[in-house]
Amino acid sequence: VRAWATTLRRLSAGGNQPGRNSLASFRLIDCCRLASAWHMFVRFVTASLDSDSGRRQGLFQAIAELRDAGELSVYEQQQLDDIYDWFNDNLKVPYQLSRSTRYHAKKVAISWFRDAATAHIARMRQIAGILDAHGIETEMIRTDRPGYVVYEDNFQIAAEPFNDTTS
Repeated sequence: VRAWATTLRRLSAGGNQPGRNSLASFRLIDCCRLASAWHMFVRFVTASLDSDSGRRQGLFQAIAELRDAGELSVYEQQQLDDIYDWFNDNLKVPYQLSRSTRYHAKKVAISWFRDAATAHIARMRQIAGILDAHGIETEMIRTDRPGYVVYEDNFQIAAEPFNDTTS
Protein backbone atom coordinates (compact mmCIF):
# COMPACT_ATOMS: atom_id res chain seq x y z
CA VAL A 1 0.00 0.00 0.00
CA ARG A 2 2.84 2.38 0.87
CA ALA A 3 4.46 1.76 -2.54
CA TRP A 4 1.19 2.55 -4.35
CA ALA A 5 0.73 5.72 -2.32
CA THR A 6 4.30 6.84 -3.10
CA THR A 7 3.83 6.11 -6.81
CA LEU A 8 0.55 8.01 -6.94
CA ARG A 9 2.09 11.01 -5.13
CA ARG A 10 5.05 11.00 -7.54
CA LEU A 11 2.78 10.75 -10.58
CA SER A 12 0.42 13.43 -9.26
CA ALA A 13 3.35 15.80 -8.86
CA GLY A 14 3.92 15.50 -12.63
CA GLY A 15 0.58 17.20 -13.24
CA ASN A 16 -2.14 16.06 -15.58
CA GLN A 17 -0.10 16.46 -18.76
CA PRO A 18 0.15 13.15 -20.65
CA GLY A 19 3.66 11.87 -20.31
CA ARG A 20 5.85 9.32 -18.66
CA ASN A 21 5.51 10.60 -15.12
CA SER A 22 1.97 11.91 -15.08
CA LEU A 23 -1.14 10.65 -13.36
CA ALA A 24 -2.93 10.75 -16.72
CA SER A 25 -0.46 8.26 -18.22
CA PHE A 26 -0.73 6.09 -15.10
CA ARG A 27 -4.51 5.90 -15.53
CA LEU A 28 -4.11 4.99 -19.21
CA ILE A 29 -1.69 2.18 -18.32
CA ASP A 30 -4.02 1.00 -15.57
CA CYS A 31 -6.95 0.90 -18.01
CA CYS A 32 -4.88 -1.14 -20.49
CA ARG A 33 -4.06 -3.65 -17.76
CA LEU A 34 -7.76 -3.98 -16.94
CA ALA A 35 -8.67 -4.49 -20.60
CA SER A 36 -6.04 -7.23 -21.01
CA ALA A 37 -7.40 -9.00 -17.92
CA TRP A 38 -10.74 -9.71 -19.68
CA HIS A 39 -11.28 -13.43 -20.26
CA MET A 40 -13.68 -15.84 -21.86
CA PHE A 41 -14.44 -19.01 -19.90
CA VAL A 42 -15.11 -22.47 -21.27
CA ARG A 43 -17.16 -25.33 -19.82
CA PHE A 44 -17.95 -28.78 -21.19
CA VAL A 45 -21.42 -30.13 -20.38
CA THR A 46 -23.94 -32.87 -21.13
CA ALA A 47 -27.72 -32.56 -21.26
CA SER A 48 -28.13 -34.17 -17.81
CA LEU A 49 -28.69 -31.92 -14.79
CA ASP A 50 -26.41 -32.04 -11.78
CA SER A 51 -28.32 -32.73 -8.56
CA ASP A 52 -26.16 -30.35 -6.46
CA SER A 53 -25.98 -27.26 -8.67
CA GLY A 54 -29.14 -27.78 -10.74
CA ARG A 55 -27.05 -26.92 -13.81
CA ARG A 56 -25.96 -29.10 -16.71
CA GLN A 57 -23.63 -31.91 -15.70
CA GLY A 58 -19.92 -31.52 -16.37
CA LEU A 59 -17.86 -34.13 -18.18
CA PHE A 60 -15.95 -35.36 -15.13
CA GLN A 61 -19.21 -36.40 -13.49
CA ALA A 62 -20.61 -37.91 -16.68
CA ILE A 63 -17.50 -40.00 -17.39
CA ALA A 64 -17.35 -41.14 -13.75
CA GLU A 65 -20.92 -42.46 -14.06
CA LEU A 66 -19.97 -44.42 -17.20
CA ARG A 67 -16.87 -45.80 -15.49
CA ASP A 68 -18.77 -46.78 -12.33
CA ALA A 69 -21.41 -48.55 -14.43
CA GLY A 70 -18.67 -50.63 -16.09
CA GLU A 71 -19.51 -49.23 -19.54
CA LEU A 72 -15.95 -48.33 -20.60
CA SER A 73 -13.78 -50.65 -22.70
CA VAL A 74 -10.30 -51.56 -21.47
CA TYR A 75 -8.80 -49.09 -23.95
CA GLU A 76 -11.19 -46.29 -22.89
CA GLN A 77 -10.46 -46.97 -19.21
CA GLN A 78 -6.70 -46.73 -19.87
CA GLN A 79 -7.20 -43.54 -21.84
CA LEU A 80 -9.30 -42.11 -19.01
CA ASP A 81 -6.70 -43.12 -16.40
CA ASP A 82 -4.03 -41.29 -18.39
CA ILE A 83 -6.24 -38.19 -18.64
CA TYR A 84 -7.00 -38.29 -14.89
CA ASP A 85 -3.28 -38.63 -14.10
CA TRP A 86 -2.55 -35.61 -16.28
CA PHE A 87 -5.25 -33.53 -14.59
CA ASN A 88 -4.06 -34.60 -11.12
CA ASP A 89 -0.59 -33.30 -12.03
CA ASN A 90 -1.72 -30.14 -13.83
CA LEU A 91 -4.90 -28.84 -12.20
CA LYS A 92 -5.66 -27.93 -8.60
CA VAL A 93 -8.90 -29.03 -6.98
CA PRO A 94 -10.86 -25.87 -6.04
CA TYR A 95 -10.85 -25.51 -2.27
CA GLN A 96 -14.02 -23.43 -2.22
CA LEU A 97 -17.28 -24.07 -4.08
CA SER A 98 -19.62 -21.70 -2.26
CA ARG A 99 -19.82 -18.00 -1.45
CA SER A 100 -21.05 -18.89 2.03
CA THR A 101 -18.54 -19.36 4.82
CA ARG A 102 -20.85 -21.73 6.69
CA TYR A 103 -19.39 -25.20 7.12
CA HIS A 104 -22.36 -27.07 5.64
CA ALA A 105 -23.12 -24.54 2.88
CA LYS A 106 -24.45 -26.04 -0.33
CA LYS A 107 -21.65 -26.21 -2.88
CA VAL A 108 -23.26 -24.80 -6.01
CA ALA A 109 -20.25 -23.26 -7.78
CA ILE A 110 -19.38 -24.78 -11.13
CA SER A 111 -15.95 -24.91 -12.74
CA TRP A 112 -14.90 -23.14 -15.92
CA PHE A 113 -11.59 -23.27 -17.75
CA ARG A 114 -9.92 -20.05 -18.77
CA ASP A 115 -9.87 -19.92 -22.56
CA ALA A 116 -6.06 -19.81 -22.46
CA ALA A 117 -5.91 -23.24 -20.75
CA THR A 118 -5.54 -24.96 -24.12
CA ALA A 119 -3.86 -28.16 -22.84
CA HIS A 120 -6.67 -28.65 -20.31
CA ILE A 121 -9.33 -28.00 -22.93
CA ALA A 122 -7.67 -30.52 -25.28
CA ARG A 123 -7.93 -33.22 -22.55
CA MET A 124 -11.59 -32.36 -22.01
CA ARG A 125 -12.17 -32.87 -25.72
CA GLN A 126 -10.73 -36.39 -25.31
CA ILE A 127 -13.24 -37.09 -22.52
CA ALA A 128 -15.99 -35.67 -24.74
CA GLY A 129 -14.93 -38.12 -27.46
CA ILE A 130 -15.36 -41.09 -25.11
CA LEU A 131 -18.78 -39.85 -24.00
CA ASP A 132 -19.86 -39.22 -27.59
CA ALA A 133 -18.85 -42.80 -28.48
CA HIS A 134 -21.32 -43.98 -25.82
CA GLY A 135 -24.16 -41.85 -27.17
CA ILE A 136 -23.82 -39.07 -24.58
CA GLU A 137 -23.89 -35.73 -26.39
CA THR A 138 -21.52 -33.08 -25.11
CA GLU A 139 -21.29 -29.37 -25.72
CA MET A 140 -18.60 -26.78 -25.14
CA ILE A 141 -20.12 -23.52 -23.91
CA ARG A 142 -18.43 -20.14 -23.47
CA THR A 143 -19.22 -17.12 -21.37
CA ASP A 144 -17.65 -13.92 -20.17
CA ARG A 145 -20.12 -13.88 -17.22
CA PRO A 146 -19.64 -17.14 -15.29
CA GLY A 147 -21.08 -15.80 -12.04
CA TYR A 148 -19.75 -14.97 -8.57
CA VAL A 149 -16.17 -16.25 -8.60
CA VAL A 150 -15.38 -18.19 -5.41
CA TYR A 151 -12.10 -19.77 -6.56
CA GLU A 152 -9.56 -19.08 -9.28
CA ASP A 153 -6.12 -20.14 -10.38
CA ASN A 154 -4.12 -19.83 -13.63
CA PHE A 155 -6.24 -22.37 -15.52
CA GLN A 156 -9.75 -22.31 -14.05
CA ILE A 157 -12.33 -20.58 -11.95
CA ALA A 158 -15.23 -21.84 -9.87
CA ALA A 159 -18.24 -19.57 -9.81
CA GLU A 160 -21.78 -19.56 -8.47
CA PRO A 161 -23.69 -18.82 -11.69
CA PHE A 162 -25.77 -15.71 -12.19
CA ASN A 163 -29.42 -16.41 -13.03
CA ASP A 164 -28.74 -15.58 -16.67
CA THR A 165 -25.48 -17.55 -16.96
CA THR A 166 -25.66 -20.29 -19.56
CA SER A 167 -24.25 -23.36 -17.89
